[in-house]
Amino acid sequence: MILKLIIGVLVCFLAFRLYKFFTSPAKKITPDPINKKKAMGTDLVEDPICHTYLPLDSVYKKVRDDDGEVVYFCSAACFNEYKKRKQEES
Repeated sequence: MILKLIIGVLVCFLAFRLYKFFTSPAKKITPDPINKKKAMGTDLVEDPICHTYLPLDSVYKKVRDDDGEVVYFCSAACFNEYKKRKQEES
């Protein structure tokens, strides 16, 4: 008796889901404005110490080189290593 009840409920549930699937309008896929920025991409810059490429909006530090060129760093360790190398060159 309980088995018939469980099977009956399951059949009703599946029938309801099939009805909803075939009668609901098709969903229109629209681009998500939040992910639009990700799809467009961001500029990548290279760390001069470890040569890691990282997005411009997530750099640790940005400094101007002696030549006026902007140099980007991925971490404090790379920035400190850069300063150390610059002091050794001088």
